[in-house]
Amino acid sequence: MADRSLGGRAPLSSEQLAALERRVRNAASSSGRLRITRRADPASPAPLSSAQQRLWVLDQLVPGNSWYNVTRTLRIEGSLRPDALARALDSLVERHESLRTTFESRDGQPVQVVSPAGSVSLATVSLEDISPKSRDARAEALALEDAERPFDLERGPLLRATLFRLSPDRHVFHLTAHHIVTDGWSMEILFRDLSSLYEAAVEGSAPALPPLPVQFPDFCVWQREWLSTEAARSQTAHWAERLGGVPPLDLPFDHPRRDVPTFRGVNRTREVGRETVDALRALARSEGATLFMTLLAAFEIFLSRHSGQDDVSVATPIAGRLRPELENLVGFFANTVIVRGDLSGTPTFREVVRRVRETTLDAYAHQEVPLEKLVDILRPERSLAQNPMAQAVCVLQNAPSSELRFGGARVTPLRVLTSSARFDLELHAAEAADALSCMMIGSSDVFDALTVERMLERFAMLLESMAAQPDLPAGQASMVPAGERDLLLSWGSPAPIALDPPRRLTARFEQRVASSPQSPALEFEDRTLSYDELNRRANQLARRLRTLEVGPEVLVGVCLERSLDMVVALLAVLKAGGAYLPLDPAYPADRLAFMLEDSQARVVITRASERASVPGSANAEVLLLDSDAASLAAEEDSNLDHPGSPDGDDLAYVIYTSGSTGVPKGVLVTHANVDRLFAA
Repeated sequence: MADRSLGGRAPLSSEQLAALERRVRNAASSSGRLRITRRADPASPAPLSSAQQRLWVLDQLVPGNSWYNVTRTLRIEGSLRPDALARALDSLVERHESLRTTFESRDGQPVQVVSPAGSVSLATVSLEDISPKSRDARAEALALEDAERPFDLERGPLLRATLFRLSPDRHVFHLTAHHIVTDGWSMEILFRDLSSLYEAAVEGSAPALPPLPVQFPDFCVWQREWLSTEAARSQTAHWAERLGGVPPLDLPFDHPRRDVPTFRGVNRTREVGRETVDALRALARSEGATLFMTLLAAFEIFLSRHSGQDDVSVATPIAGRLRPELENLVGFFANTVIVRGDLSGTPTFREVVRRVRETTLDAYAHQEVPLEKLVDILRPERSLAQNPMAQAVCVLQNAPSSELRFGGARVTPLRVLTSSARFDLELHAAEAADALSCMMIGSSDVFDALTVERMLERFAMLLESMAAQPDLPAGQASMVPAGERDLLLSWGSPAPIALDPPRRLTARFEQRVASSPQSPALEFEDRTLSYDELNRRANQLARRLRTLEVGPEVLVGVCLERSLDMVVALLAVLKAGGAYLPLDPAYPADRLAFMLEDSQARVVITRASERASVPGSANAEVLLLDSDAASLAAEEDSNLDHPGSPDGDDLAYVIYTSGSTGVPKGVLVTHANVDRLFAA
């Protein structure tokens, strides 16, 4: 058996490999004898699988996304017949029902509808009219554009094919499908079948492909029935016990998590050399494990070191094809299992590999329960912002790669990397002849590109330490490259920094206005103010405040919602020489009343829409920006003099504490305080 269910091809002895296979196969065979059979009416709508249901719901929540597009691109050098390729595509879609499936909502529930076999559109794009040196890059750019173009799940089709002609004997063939109808393993089957169908189309003969005993919708019907069996209940109960109380992974982010993710990512790639990989394989053999298990152990250590957690869960995809009738079928069979890592105590690298081996085998022995079913049962906190059961994934690419033939043409895969990220952090590894290619993908919602690059460098260092010293405590291995270590040490002993003398904030601002008056200073919704416009409006309001005896050490409340007016008001108070007191209209009335009484603010700036938020008991004059707009616009808009201390020792604003430990207290902040903060 190809090592599809074990996450990586293991350099084990035949006895070890047989033992691993028996454990997984025995679990699968004992998980229920319910066979997958053809539906009585293949033309009738079928239910969705659990995995499909998740992608369908996500598409309903955020329509028009391309997060789950699956692509593959081939460079074809030699004679190619586009007409035969088009006929082969037609035969391919006729053979696999999933490739002519769309998804409709009926009575509030999604169903998959299989359309009759028909002609597939093979888009052809000639690039022969551009420079020969630019053709490959242009083909890759167009392939990437297609890979990131969304599908309509209801209308379909959910498969697109494009042939780029670079010259009479050089082509690039690109295919994009939605994950809801295929997966990584299926893409290998798809291209293997396409190659055979192309050969048959060229020769005018029948393709040498065995008939398919079932189709993907038959599997979906079977899965619904299987989930009600005792075997499924037993596996589900096992997972509920194993994953109960899984803590979320708390990695240090560069940015706070968004409420709605963009699923955009940044990726970095690095090769781990042959010497290190051979040593990792030797470590795996000594512990009866696979290279994937050793890689996963290193990733768990890496995540533990970055999060400070010794309970770390990592997702890993599996092919989901334990049953022989699914071997040659295209569809979305892949499932995700959660491997819960135990890093407690002070384990060595070797001990972590042993622990991961046991938890991984346990996960594979119970792999038929869809992850979505576990989420429904365990009910972790759900949100679009993050995956509910694990926020990191580890993948070792090991789907069987068939040698493709398109007549006598030479076919080589072409890697077109999209910028998607479905987890906070992803590790994708692929075995090569003399190295291990590791790609780390970080969600750009929470990580900067430089952070991802540094994390990958640290992970590579960790693999080298693990390979060289497998009996070293995992927590003692260095993961900080020399350059980064020197930088950290220099931060610990910084050289003195010469700062300019502090100045009033208004002087700093007016210096910027003079240097770039027409540059945008503020943007809010569909409105923009240049530095000059902002300065003039603030000057006009400042002059009005001067008539209300606002000057040094005089507090002015600003009770405005987030808007351009709010920034104008804050700047105007400073230009008048006063200090502002921010008053959030959303605060409770008693808190606003306390702040005004305690601060003895002389004036409150607000608008008619927020006037009701200003307590009636306040002994302050109320200035309404909207009601007084005409008279304010008539004020002189040139710069005012700067009253108070030129070195910024007078008050700029007062901010009140939350009061969570008692009565809120006003914190006094001077111009010099803020100026030094900006300088630092």
